[in-house]
Amino acid sequence: MSFSPPPSMVDLVKDNKQGDSIWKTWFNSIYERFGGNQWYDLTAPIISAGRRGVTSDFDWVNYNGTGIYQPRFSINEDGIINFHINHDIKRGSKMYPHVHWSCAGNNASPVHWELNYIYAARDDDSPIAFSSVQTKTLIGTPSGVSHTHHVTETSDANALDAFEVDTIICMQLKRVANGATDNTNDIFGHFVDFHYQRERFGTISKSPDFYKR
Repeated sequence: MSFSPPPSMVDLVKDNKQGDSIWKTWFNSIYERFGGNQWYDLTAPIISAGRRGVTSDFDWVNYNGTGIYQPRFSINEDGIINFHINHDIKRGSKMYPHVHWSCAGNNASPVHWELNYIYAARDDDSPIAFSSVQTKTLIGTPSGVSHTHHVTETSDANALDAFEVDTIICMQLKRVANGATDNTNDIFGHFVDFHYQRERFGTISKSPDFYKR
């Protein structure tokens, strides 16, 4: 990785207007490269099955005989994921939840994932109650090749407005019926994460107001 150094002070003194433009161009280049408008993943593990002791928990299954166990979801089985919004979130941007999953077979019938979630922002002066349950449904179609990695992401039209820093999101990942012929192969939901944009390396303050000293 390489980039041009900033102009010398002599150049700026010679032509302040031109120098200002040069500085802005150089700064914007650095900002785009290292700090702004880049995409990152907000990840969290799926909480293990058996914690609640009910039949709707997913099952840990030996993945393709590797000895590495992964979450297998039958219809109406679910898992829980809790997310925390980082201090580098870009305000006013969009977040894109998506599921990483695979199919243990060559059945190409669609797989429907339901993301049910509640959330609460942080306000130390007036604590905020959790929202009502929100739902996003993501539909993916297997490739027909066994144990291939699929990513099913929400569309631009269905993306979420970026949450405030320190918001927590409590999410249920649930496999639901596709309304036609369900995929009969083992379906593995490896994890859920969000694509999000960073605004900066962090916030000025660690508590609200995060953007003031």
